[in-house]
Amino acid sequence: MERSELEQAVVSWNNRFPLDRWWRNKHEVAFMSPVHRESSFLYQLFEFEEDKLFSKAVVDAVTTTNKEMYVPGSGDIFKTPATMEDFTKEAQREIDEMLKMEENG
Repeated sequence: MERSELEQAVVSWNNRFPLDRWWRNKHEVAFMSPVHRESSFLYQLFEFEEDKLFSKAVVDAVTTTNKEMYVPGSGDIFKTPATMEDFTKEAQREIDEMLKMEENG
């Protein structure tokens, strides 16, 4: 067997069995080593699916946490100082609401 045929065989194997390549990289198993030859494609598939499920769960949890997490100095509440006019409008709105509630009983 010539070197080019050997290289083609390895490339062909990896193209036909991409999960096998993923599994060998994850577990640092050499191609065609005894550990590799004893492994099961079904086992590799289950492990791959499990990793995908847990990776998605972790990403979803991080995304949810980041949305809910307060980052100091990131809001607009203190960045724009309230003017006296803004304060007066807000106070008048609150007074109007209180009067309306008293009228409605």
